Amino acid sequence: MKNKLLIIVGVLICINSCRMPADPLGEIKIIKRLDTINTGGNCLDLDVDSGDDILVAAANYNGYFVYKIDKSEAGVISGLTELIHKSAEDMDPSLGDNRAQSVILSKENNISFVMDQYDHIWLYKYDEGANQYDPPSHLEELCYGGVWLSVAIDDQLGKIGIYSLLKHNAAVFTPYCVHEDSLVVVPGDEGCSAILEIQATEYSNQIDCVNEEGYIWMYPGCPSQEYNEYSTSIVWKNLEEVAFGSTSLFGEPNCEYIINQGSIADKIYFADGLLSQAYGELGVKVFEKTDKDICLIDGAPADISDSLQCDLHEFPSSDANAGGKDYRSCCENLPCQGFENCEQIVTYTDKNGYPGFGGLFSSSGGILRRIFSEFDTPGEVEALYSSSHTIFTGLSHSNGCMISILNDNGSVSVSNQFAVGYTIKGIHQDGGLLALAAGNDGILLYNWNGGADVSFIGKIETSYANNVKVADSIIFAATEDGIEIIQIDR
Repeated sequence: MKNKLLIIVGVLICINSCRMPADPLGEIKIIKRLDTINTGGNCLDLDVDSGDDILVAAANYNGYFVYKIDKSEAGVISGLTELIHKSAEDMDPSLGDNRAQSVILSKENNISFVMDQYDHIWLYKYDEGANQYDPPSHLEELCYGGVWLSVAIDDQLGKIGIYSLLKHNAAVFTPYCVHEDSLVVVPGDEGCSAILEIQATEYSNQIDCVNEEGYIWMYPGCPSQEYNEYSTSIVWKNLEEVAFGSTSLFGEPNCEYIINQGSIADKIYFADGLLSQAYGELGVKVFEKTDKDICLIDGAPADISDSLQCDLHEFPSSDANAGGKDYRSCCENLPCQGFENCEQIVTYTDKNGYPGFGGLFSSSGGILRRIFSEFDTPGEVEALYSSSHTIFTGLSHSNGCMISILNDNGSVSVSNQFAVGYTIKGIHQDGGLLALAAGNDGILLYNWNGGADVSFIGKIETSYANNVKVADSIIFAATEDGIEIIQIDR
């Protein structure tokens, strides 16, 4: 009996040691460690603008904080000076459920984007004396009927591309007009895909429809073809008026659809022309930015800006771009269906518009509507970071972190899994100093050579680490107790 008990204990120790962190504490020379800065609520995220010495922290139900980073002449950090605290009530006094869960800084334009998941994206200008956006200072959320899951930005001087991952809790239905004779041809139990073929698109509202003899207004109609119920979509908008004195949230496009996918997508990250998306236990999907208007025709990108086909596609007089070419309709309208020279048949163009290429349109600054790369990961994706064509994924269930380097065609040339034994909640690097937020295990530090190899430096004990940022030799950790700051000797 005693021998059996020893065997069982030995097996349990062996199993446990297999999931223990692969690296010891290591050796780190700490120059300065500040006392934890109390943010009141759980500090879920933070971002740092080292050029302006600004830190913005998302403190969950306690709103968000903007701090000035104080340093000595020698560059040694000495503390944080609180510049502003936007409590949950300050964010919008008319709402009782405000939160600050993630933050991204536009370092080119000195604007912070603070996300309240499923609710709002709040904007705050951290330039001293800048004109603030009118209350309640958040982006409009009426975009394809979704709520925000994650946000990423393309930070450029003078404008900001804002990419959003939306969650759809229900499909949006669109009413339509149809002639009663058509309903005999297409029975009511047919799917909307069949009914779409017999819609009377010339009558776009209920009054015009029912005033015509024999026509019926079908309500609630058919679900949107753009996205499925309980799915996710990526959309984007341009923020163009970002000057010091501007309070406008204007930009074109205001809400451009990119792609619809399953419900398990939950995070996005943008850098260096690539938008990476966490896809749960199925790994990562990567999309490419386009710097010009592109039409994907049969999956291949085409520049249609000089196409004669687009000459007939003009914005109507009621549009802000009246008289200009509408490249979206030129790209996405179907080619002539069943007719030759259908652009000259008035009844055809009234119903279908002028013929186009039947493709998928992406405006300049947006994302090509196809998957550039996708790869599996050993565990669910908890965190994303990228630099050039190198994608870092933080993994759940003690699976550590994985580096994947992409070829120009999107295939994975080499990958490396490390930090096995830890669950990674956040990833960031600066100048080759790579930091991983590892929850209860604190912060892991590595030297990164720019490729797939890393070398362990050591581990810094903190309270539960939600995320991390690195600026030169200073590590800023967002933890459940607040902000922890450690400066090391490199």
